[in-house]
Amino acid sequence: MISSLGANAEWRSAIPIELFTSQGCNTCPPADSILFQLSEDKSLLPLAFHVDYWNHLGWTDVFSHELFTLRQVNYARGIGSRKIYTPQVVVNGSYFLVGSDEVKIRRAIMSSRSLLDSINMPQISFNYENNSLRIQGIHSNYLKDLKILYVLYNPEIVTTEVMAGENRGQTLENSYVVNDLSEFLPFEVTENEDSTISLQLEEKPICQQHQSLALLFQAINNGYPSTIQKAYYIPCQDLKKQ
Repeated sequence: MISSLGANAEWRSAIPIELFTSQGCNTCPPADSILFQLSEDKSLLPLAFHVDYWNHLGWTDVFSHELFTLRQVNYARGIGSRKIYTPQVVVNGSYFLVGSDEVKIRRAIMSSRSLLDSINMPQISFNYENNSLRIQGIHSNYLKDLKILYVLYNPEIVTTEVMAGENRGQTLENSYVVNDLSEFLPFEVTENEDSTISLQLEEKPICQQHQSLALLFQAINNGYPSTIQKAYYIPCQDLKKQ
């Protein structure tokens, strides 16, 4: 059994690039390709959320989930919009762009660099025996207006033969596919003298060897997701056994 998650040197801070996409959307493959190209920069965290609202048009996206659609809907509500579409990219929870517009995506990334550069890397560990996350270097007051999310995703390229819908007959390549999205709620926050915070989880994530785990510290504005204040990721294969 894996009992702890990660020595600090294995975690990376990153700018999250969230792509809302679907295998049933014929304009999505170019955006999927751009997301993979962005993955060459290890200071970026590409995440492909496959939505389910294309599934009624003939092809059920094998990676789609209603929770991913809800995340996109809540982003739209947060900026006062009723419109959701694919492909859409959200950079750092703050910039909302057409997913195939690489020029604007890269500009948004550059605008987010100052936030990344200001991040002091905390000490992070996850104990599987008691389902607790320990973070040293962040004061508990910082968490008051944030949600902490964990995201399990597969950075590898996976191929799917699409048999129906707008991409019928194509073999699609997807990468950085999100498999699970959960909140660290409800949790109990405890803090000691050296600003070490412990967060208790109801259920523990199961991190497979081919996956990676991301932590997103996201601000909430009127109940909706807003700017991601901090983001860290670690490959599951780097998890240490004790």
